[in-house]
Parts: sequence; C-alpha cells; structure tokens
Amino acid sequence: MKKSRCPSDPPLSFPQAEAATRFGRILQDTGYSGPQILQALGINDFRALRLIPPPVLAARVEGDRPLDLFIRLFLLEEPVKRNELKRAIPASVAKELLSSGLIRASGDSLRASLKLRPHKDSILAHDAADRLLSANRDSFVMGVGESSLTLLNATIRRRSRKTLDLGTGCGIQAVEAAAHSERVLALDVNPRAVRFAAFNAALNGLANVETVEGSLFHPVEGNLFDLIVSNPPFVISPEKGYIYRDAGMDADRVCETIVRQAPNHLYEGGYCQILCNWVERFGEDWKERLASWCAGSGCDVLVMLLERQDAEAYAALWIGHTEKAEAERFGTKYGEWLRYYRERGIRSIGSGLITMRRSSGSRNWFRANDTPAVVRGPRCGRVIQQTFKAIDFLEATADDRTVFGLPFLVSQEVRIRQDLQHSPRGWKSVAQVLFMDGGIAVSERISPFTVEFLAGCDGRRTLREAFAKAACDAGIDPAIIPLPFRREVRRLIECGYLALPSA
Repeated sequence: MKKSRCPSDPPLSFPQAEAATRFGRILQDTGYSGPQILQALGINDFRALRLIPPPVLAARVEGDRPLDLFIRLFLLEEPVKRNELKRAIPASVAKELLSSGLIRASGDSLRASLKLRPHKDSILAHDAADRLLSANRDSFVMGVGESSLTLLNATIRRRSRKTLDLGTGCGIQAVEAAAHSERVLALDVNPRAVRFAAFNAALNGLANVETVEGSLFHPVEGNLFDLIVSNPPFVISPEKGYIYRDAGMDADRVCETIVRQAPNHLYEGGYCQILCNWVERFGEDWKERLASWCAGSGCDVLVMLLERQDAEAYAALWIGHTEKAEAERFGTKYGEWLRYYRERGIRSIGSGLITMRRSSGSRNWFRANDTPAVVRGPRCGRVIQQTFKAIDFLEATADDRTVFGLPFLVSQEVRIRQDLQHSPRGWKSVAQVLFMDGGIAVSERISPFTVEFLAGCDGRRTLREAFAKAACDAGIDPAIIPLPFRREVRRLIECGYLALPSA
C-alpha cells in the first residue's frame, strides 16, 4: 500500500474566523482563482491534474510569485521552503497556519495538510486523496466531486430565508447557497467535515453560514427552511467505514429517511433537493418504490433518473475509489458487496435527483423519468423550477381542448438530430432525435410528423393550428387530434420542449 503523507490525524483546529478570512483575501489578492491557476499550469481543465504527474506541473510554477507558491503547496501537494512562505504572506498569518496544523513543518520544508481548490469565485479546503490510504480514512472530507457539481447545477436558486445543507462535507453547497440565502445551516455527522465547512465559510468571508454537528434532521428539529439541499452518504454497501460514503444504514434507507423526514422541515412552497441512490430489486418497479417514500408527504415530487448500473459494476466502481491500491483487498470486498446484494435481491442501483416542493393545500403529484438525464451547467435549477410550473399547469388543465387552444413556443435549447442510413437509393432518414442542448439534456426519438408539428409551434399559432398545418401536409384529417398524440404533446410540455410564451 502507498504510504500516506499524513499518517496521523492533523489537529486541524483551523484559524479563527477573522484569520481565515484574512488568509482568504491574501489568496484572492495573489490570483488564486480557477482561470489564473489553469493559465499558470498550462492546462485547460482541472481534470488534467489527475492525468499529468505533479512534478511536471510543479516545474511549470517554479517562480517566486506567491501564486506559484500557493499552487505548489495547496494544489499540487508539493513541499516548499520556510523562507518562500515568509516572502508570500505576513508572518502572523504563517504562524496561524502552522499552529492550526493546516501547514506542517519538517525541518526547513513545509507541506499542506489539506488542499485548496478554487470553484467559481470561492476557494474550498478539503482533504487530499492520500488520506484515503491512511489509518484515519474514515473521517475523510472530499472536495468538489461530480455529485457535488450535479447538485450545485440543479439547485433552485431563488431567495431563501433559511437554507439547510444536510451532509455538508467541505461545505460547497452551503458556500454557494449563501449568495441567495439570508441564513445557511451546514450540518454533518462528521465533526471533521463540520470544521472544514466552518473554515471554508470564513475563508470566503461568509458571515451568514453556520455549522451544526449531528445526524440527519435531529439538530434542526423544529426548524423550517425555504430550501434543503443534500448530498448524503448514499452509497449502497455493506460497509460503515467511510463517513463521506457510508451512512451505516441498510441498502437505501438513508435516502428514504431523508425523503420521508424533509417535508416536516419545509416552509409551504419550499424545496428539498436530494441526490439519491436507490435499489432496484427483481420484480419491483423503482418508480413505485420511490413513490411510496413520498406518499402522504404533502409535497409535489419530481425524480430525475441520472444513471442506472448493475450491481457488479456499481460495486467495482465504489470499491475502486478506496481499494484500488490493493488487488487482494479489492477482490475480498467485491465478493462481500455482491453477497450483500444477492441476499437483498438487488439487481441494479439507480441514481438521481429527487426534488420535493411542499404543497399541502392541493392534490400532490409525482413524476419520474425512465430516460436518464444529463445535468449541464448552472441553468438546470431554473429548468427544474420551470418543469414544476409546467406540471402544475397540466395538472390544473385536464381538458386537452384548452391546452390545444393555447399558443406554445419551442424552447430555444431544443435541437433535432436526423440519423441517416445509406441505401442503394442514397441516404435514407431512419430516425429523428429530439434533445435539449442546455440545462437538463434528455434525448428521445420522435416521428417525422412531430417534427413538422413542432416547426409550427412559433408562439403565435395555437397547438390546434400547428397540428392542423402538419396534418394537412401529411394528408391526415386535421379535425381529429388522436389521443396518443395529445398525450405526446402533454409530455413535450412537461419536459420543457414546449412552453407558453408568457412563461
């Protein structure tokens, strides 16, 4: 096994809030931001950090600028000399970093006990990957991973009186929510994560973020929120060893518990957005399983399926995160995980985003998509909010005659791709694929007739007029709109392909 650079748990008491804020300003003043770091390293994306050896990158920032020093120390995990640090920051700040354990001394060399990763206009501290190879790996605090980015992009960003980040980790969700929230509570069961989140709030000068230690909703009992976001330890496994990954509850029970308890902590009209993994058992419809979690919740619920993996691939993926350095240990754990799944009849695992909106004064609805979606960019939260409005409209407008009597407009993000197949007579169209080029990407095949129908949805014609035009061109009776097509149009509205111009 590769030896960890930090075999013992650093104290990481972290500087006082004022000192952390002062250090954050120093980092910002030196240009410690995403664009400037990428430029200094000569790379286009932070993912390149995993592909290019650190010594190669370190050679590109060998200069004596404070920015070069901070990149080597806090991003590339390279040692620096004491006199280099003295030139870069005031002596009082250096002393605070050393006494808190954020920087550790070994003779004349200094190493960082954590990583500092820029994200947008913020800087986030988190553990280096080496900690997963140490004796203290159970309390590992991860940085901004793919799941973090998915939830960040999907979050509905409207004004919030009070926001809860449940399972805050390093605090990235809380830091982002601070911009549109009067008050943010960042909660985690891992005491070390709570300390990281508090440090990151101070590092970024955020006075409206508070940290709370505890499990699930117990520490905030009696509190109501306009927004709850949660990226919990959702991995379905037989293990309990990694707080960031394992909830210590059977199968998908932690996600079910959050879904069942969250409505009690929402203001009317408030949203809860949870990244979830759920089990898919033989002979069981996963949508019905999730619907049962939400039954009687007083919430409207939208479930976005993001991925589905068979049990074998899922186990290999997650075990690989922590055991890839030891083939024998990997094999043992892999067998344990598969046995765990077999005993519970688990054939596959679904992952996705569950968005709940407290709406106790009406008949609640539940929607779940069968086609996996891709979350792209920060517009996703707005798209999800628009989806709620579209479904509200459809639920309130049961009569298709009313729907088809209104003008709708094709969304600007809609694209249609035509698939061609070669034949003796030349290229032949075999499929038309409808997809969204921004926000939430979902693709599906549609008929040539639907393509022509959508061409007529210009925001001026009613849906009935657009249908009549397409029907005449296709030689179909324009006076009769078939029930299957009416259902298809409702789905196009629900998925955001069509929108009322006023929306």
